[in-house]
Amino acid sequence: MVYEWIVVGGGIQGSTIAAFLVKNNKVTTDKLRIIDPHEMPLFKWTKSSERIGMKFLRSPFVHHLDVDPFSLRNYAVNHHRKKSEFYGVYKRPSLEIFNEHSQSLFQDLGLEASWHQGYVNGIDRENEMWCISTASGERLEANNVVLALGINDQLNVPE
Repeated sequence: MVYEWIVVGGGIQGSTIAAFLVKNNKVTTDKLRIIDPHEMPLFKWTKSSERIGMKFLRSPFVHHLDVDPFSLRNYAVNHHRKKSEFYGVYKRPSLEIFNEHSQSLFQDLGLEASWHQGYVNGIDRENEMWCISTASGERLEANNVVLALGINDQLNVPE
């Protein structure tokens, strides 16, 4: 199968672009693959933010995975969350409500169906198609690829 889009990385940036593509009808979840070495979206984000004891994000409430800037605020209101879920003048969201909203968005859009656990170790361009290789020997093909690698997994470009 040739996918329309493959997003390499299921962290904040990869999940944001996947949500954008689906919400804006650029792709359906069956033509999208999100490849990440972890079993669930935002795995590193969740572990790192919990490890440091983060209570509130540094960014205001309009910064989240959804396309609608007020989606997080609306989610909190619709789920009868307290005003204390947002801190300060810029209404910084609590880590808890941010993570809940992110999981809810992923579920509402059906992005679990696009999730593919694996480690990408190669990407080549062949006949107008992107060919993605994984460490387990899989080969996936796509018309478009987004590299959302994060800080820890940097692209190795040969000289």
